[in-house]
Amino acid sequence: MQQEAIDREDWERQDKGLAPLPKKKIVILSQKEPDVENQVKFDDIPLDRFVKLISARRRSIVNEQGARFIGYDVIVELKGKRKAGRPKEDAEEPQSEILSGWMIEGNWLKLYRHIRDKIDLSRMVW
Repeated sequence: MQQEAIDREDWERQDKGLAPLPKKKIVILSQKEPDVENQVKFDDIPLDRFVKLISARRRSIVNEQGARFIGYDVIVELKGKRKAGRPKEDAEEPQSEILSGWMIEGNWLKLYRHIRDKIDLSRMVW
């Protein structure tokens, strides 16, 4: 019964023998991502150099149009890059690098799916 219900204007038009009015189309505009200075994308993190997730804190950002984007402030530790060529026997390990910034939730979930075994969820603040 609920599926057969029509609005009042269409009922009155049908009662008069007229065709119902065409339904209004809902237009959903695609939202522009917010401008963030230190945005980290999934492609920015080399997975072969990933060591550990230091922290991830959930934070929402609002763009100019008022749309809310959910993301995480992440701090990630990466292995340092080695110089080209064969490493010397007494050479020290390169110093690790820290990558930090805001990561949109879709990129965060993609990162989590790729390196699930290396991420400690106790480091996350939901």
